[in-house]
Amino acid sequence: MSRKRMIISMVIACSIITCMLISCGRAPVEKAKTAESTKNTEVKPLQFEEVAGQMCEHNKPIMECAECRYEAGIVKVDNSLLKSASTGKCFIGTGSVRTENPLVQIEAMGEIQADPGKFITIRSKISGVISSVKTDIGHNVKPGDILLEMDSNEFRELHLEFFKLSGFLKLAEKNFEREEKLFQKKLTTEKEFLEAQSEVEKNRIELDTIRKKFQLLGLNSAEIKELPKHTELTEPCLLPVRTPIAGTVIERKGAPGALVEANEELITIAELSSLWVWINVYEKDLRLLQATYRNSEIKAEITVASYPERVFHGKVDYIADKMDEHTRTVKARVVLTNPERLLNGSSPFKILITPS
Repeated sequence: MSRKRMIISMVIACSIITCMLISCGRAPVEKAKTAESTKNTEVKPLQFEEVAGQMCEHNKPIMECAECRYEAGIVKVDNSLLKSASTGKCFIGTGSVRTENPLVQIEAMGEIQADPGKFITIRSKISGVISSVKTDIGHNVKPGDILLEMDSNEFRELHLEFFKLSGFLKLAEKNFEREEKLFQKKLTTEKEFLEAQSEVEKNRIELDTIRKKFQLLGLNSAEIKELPKHTELTEPCLLPVRTPIAGTVIERKGAPGALVEANEELITIAELSSLWVWINVYEKDLRLLQATYRNSEIKAEITVASYPERVFHGKVDYIADKMDEHTRTVKARVVLTNPERLLNGSSPFKILITPS
């Protein structure tokens, strides 16, 4: 009995092994056939009409089924979103399909400052006392406008020197005229004639030197010509301080009666119609920014908290070559248009850079 059981067990084991070998031999063949059929079968994208005509598992057109239309990539939009009855504006617009580059925006931080070429701090050229101030913070000025007037002993002494030399020149010219007439009549020597001529030239040179000093202090040619030709100062001797550029007064130091020293800051003026925005570009954004900068214009949009509804436009015109080793950022400069002069150097801002 035990022998029969052994024989039956062996037969069953052989059958199982034979079945396994047969299945292993068929599997690669079936996989190869399946791969070949998939390769030869072309997957064609469904057209809109084909999708619209499909029926879902709920026996409804798939476009109308609230549960199944999302599987086909169909979204139902209410008419109220396409056009508002009250404003006439649409929340969702439609358009033709077109190919565009993806919009990439870089958000950065930095600081706004005036263009250094349009920014100046007026300093006192000599020591003195402020007599009067002709402008104030926020006032717009143009080249040549008088900002303030100073009463200075140094300026007064320069006037006296000018008057003295003017008197010497008059005497020298009269003496030269007399010597010239005598020399023509052979009544004087050539040496005396040349000495008189040399004295005139000497006084003229010294007088021109004083005029140049007046120009360096800020007097214009018309004011120098109108200087009195007498030896006493009958009017207050005030030095006008002018602006060489047009702009807006953004800072003023000193008031009438204040004593100032030479080279002391008086008034700061800036032209604010265009500003510089220095931003810090992170290393991850640098490659895209540099690649775009070499080939096309990089636009920038700036918003500030004081004017949230306004967008100020500018463009990147410089990218530094050196990276800050501490912050791992690179400086870039944006030239910002500010025609209404709404922004200044202290305005906090948010900037978006769009490489086109």
